[in-house]
Amino acid sequence: MSSSPSSPVHSSSASTGFSAPYLPAFTRRYFRLSQSAFVISDYLVRKFRLTESVLLTSLCYWHEFVATHGLRKVNEIVLATTCVFLAAKVEHAHIRLARIVETAFDLEANNTAPAELEQWCRAVLDVELVLCDTIRFDFVRIFPLADTLRSVQTVAETGQLQDPMRQEIVTAVRRVFLFSFVTPLCTKVSMQRLCTVILYMIVTAARRELVPAFQSMWSAPDAEFPDESELEGITTVLMDVFAYLHKKFGMPALDDVNEARYKRRRSQNGNDGGVPSSVFSSASADFTPLIKMSEQ
Repeated sequence: MSSSPSSPVHSSSASTGFSAPYLPAFTRRYFRLSQSAFVISDYLVRKFRLTESVLLTSLCYWHEFVATHGLRKVNEIVLATTCVFLAAKVEHAHIRLARIVETAFDLEANNTAPAELEQWCRAVLDVELVLCDTIRFDFVRIFPLADTLRSVQTVAETGQLQDPMRQEIVTAVRRVFLFSFVTPLCTKVSMQRLCTVILYMIVTAARRELVPAFQSMWSAPDAEFPDESELEGITTVLMDVFAYLHKKFGMPALDDVNEARYKRRRSQNGNDGGVPSSVFSSASADFTPLIKMSEQ
């Protein structure tokens, strides 16, 4: 790793175009379906007041299922519901299957024929069996986001980072980490490497004066810092998803690049807005009312 790192955001492939050879599967069709799955999953997690870990684990399951079986293998609501239902059980939440199915399919308990409810419940259970086999009964997913955020706090405690800037970086890291689950990065990159790249991308692009303060963290073996090619590939995917969603990082240097990418996308592909939902609003990065992992 260079002692004077440059930002991968300003590399050629990360600042121009919208192709992402690092993740060939992340096509526009994949994006639309994963965005829909994100919306459904987030809705269920919020409705049942589940933890952030349930949401992220369920999205990992979704991407892993699609990586094995392809898109449109099963009904999109059934698959997203199954992933949340299984993730909730793994995180020791207690939700009745009938209740989550009624919520996902907007069924009224008093006006829905028992046979219809049973049909959808059976579909979820059938897909759950396939999902368990797909992930080889390896249910637990670890998300080191809290450790990454603590590393920012550690720098702040040395006096090298003022609190307003610390909050700005923390918010940006959380936003990028959350929206990375619209992409299949979780099927290719370890969560530790993803968190490391996100922090590196934000600091080198928006707060270069802080690079020396974070250098030792990125150089540590457990940071899993990628080589230059992989760093650029991951960054390109992350920038793409923010351009696709037309969302802000909350840091002017990154937002300027992102806005330029969004305008190029509009000029090339028209106004293809995908699935509208409040989950992608500017407030969604706060994870409210979800329980933050850093507080668990």
